[in-house]
Amino acid sequence: MPWRKELSWPSAGSVQLLGQGTGAVECRIALGGRVVTLQKSAPGEVAACTGRLS
Repeated sequence: MPWRKELSWPSAGSVQLLGQGTGAVECRIALGGRVVTLQKSAPGEVAACTGRLS
């Protein structure tokens, strides 16, 4: 089943996202609607995205 979670920060800072599942996982960090980092994992592996929000 597709799953999605959106989070908002009130000020600048660093963000790190990790995701893992039995299938492939995708993580992305977007700023103002523009994707600044994106990673897709192989099935069962970890997808990790790190970015700085300014």
